[in-house]
Parts: sequence; C-alpha cells; structure tokens
Amino acid sequence: MANKNDNTLHFGKVRVELSPEACEYLGGITNGVTIWSIYSELLNLLSQSNGVIVKRGIQIELAPGEIDCSINSLRQKFGIGPKPMTKVISRFVELGLIRITPSKLASIADMVSVVGWSDTYGYHEL
Repeated sequence: MANKNDNTLHFGKVRVELSPEACEYLGGITNGVTIWSIYSELLNLLSQSNGVIVKRGIQIELAPGEIDCSINSLRQKFGIGPKPMTKVISRFVELGLIRITPSKLASIADMVSVVGWSDTYGYHEL
C-alpha cells in the first residue's frame, strides 16, 4: 500500500477505462484545483496488495484496487472545502470511476476505473 507521506506513484503504468463523459469531467477545475489532480491522488493511494489502514484505533483491511477515500484528508491536501470535495467524489461515483463502500468508520472506495497496473513484479489485472 502507498505510504501517505510519499507522493510518488507506485506503479510503472496504470490501465484505466474512462467514458467520454469521465474524460471531459477529469479535464475540469473546482476551486482552482484540477479534477485530474484529485483523481491522480486517488491513483497514488491505490492499494496494490492486501493492506491495512488504521482508523480510530481499528484496523480496516484493503484489498487490491481499494483506497481510503477520506473527504477530509483529500480536502485538506488540496485546500478546498468539504462541499466541493464531496461533489467531486460523488461525481466520480456517478461516472463509474470509483465505488464507495458505506461505513461509519471509513470511506473505502474501489477504483473501478482501474483495470490493472504494471510494477517491478509485472502486470496485475483487477
């Protein structure tokens, strides 16, 4: 799983499937931040193997292709308010880029737009 303090992508290539509508949306801007940069951050957070995150002292397992999709963490990183970030993430869901698993403890998202990735160990298909 990606280290939260490391801003480098942890794969050589990533393969995604995007609709024309998703491509158009990813080219937009919200509150001075490109939508692509938010999506790119989600790619950076992508779990490439079974991993664990800790929220409020409780361990939550992440499967390959899942991410911790915390609105609060993302809005702080990009310096925008909670409403604009919530709208962006909701639009990602509508466009089929991610699927959110509802939970009171954490917002776990499945990056359904990611088909697979390559790293030093080869190609991994989801």
